[in-house]
Amino acid sequence: MLLIKSPTTPKNNFVYRVHALSITIVCLVLYSFADLALPLYNKVLDNGFGSEQGFHYPVTSALVQVGTVAICLLIYILLERAWNKRYNPERDWLFSSIRGFARKVYVTINTLLTL
Repeated sequence: MLLIKSPTTPKNNFVYRVHALSITIVCLVLYSFADLALPLYNKVLDNGFGSEQGFHYPVTSALVQVGTVAICLLIYILLERAWNKRYNPERDWLFSSIRGFARKVYVTINTLLTL
């Protein structure tokens, strides 16, 4: 990961933009491959593997997929938190205090109920 101290100079601004563009392109390519592979994965899962009978529980399959993504994102967040030199514990949303969490939940629920 490329860490840039001060993006105020034109050279650093260019490097920052190239880095952001490359991350965006990599994410789009990964999303495209996952989007194309998911229907094939579901078809193979429903039809079975070779002589095996298929797995006919699509809700359970979706739960496993969402759970896998959630665990991967949690691991990514924890690794980024451990390696990020500019980490600010005041802005942490994962391991904040219980009062801060309760306040966020209260504000979110009140916002949703007032819409």
